[in-house]
Amino acid sequence: MLARHRLLVVTVLVVALAPACSGGKRLTRADFQERANKECGSLQKASDEFAKAQAPGASGTDVAKYLHAGAEELRKLVDRLDRLAPPSEMEDGVDDLLELLSDYADGLDKLSDRSGSQQTFQDVLHESSGTVKRLNNLAERASTTVAELGLIGCILPG
Repeated sequence: MLARHRLLVVTVLVVALAPACSGGKRLTRADFQERANKECGSLQKASDEFAKAQAPGASGTDVAKYLHAGAEELRKLVDRLDRLAPPSEMEDGVDDLLELLSDYADGLDKLSDRSGSQQTFQDVLHESSGTVKRLNNLAERASTTVAELGLIGCILPG
């Protein structure tokens, strides 16, 4: 009997805490877009790290370091966006975007891990064409999803 009460208490706690884990009360579409667009300002940091990896003098450990740093910035963004509670009509799209960004970060880490001690960014791209193709596909899908969600702050100038 005591075990049944503990199970009930645990179940009630999980149900009661579930909304708090996703940021609490669901935001309106406009509020979610405003907050998400502010968070997406950090994409510039990821883009800057990616640009450093491509710099003419970067090779080997520098390329790896900058690619890992870009991936880490993307993961931080995913964590911050995941804490927001989008309205239910946006939830699937937001989940898709978070998965795409996470997968992109994983791909940057793969490129980083493949960089040799004397390789430039271009060398890494040339030797990792499959990963590059996958990253390009993820970026295209993420751009479409961002546009559908109205997250203009998540679009980097080209």
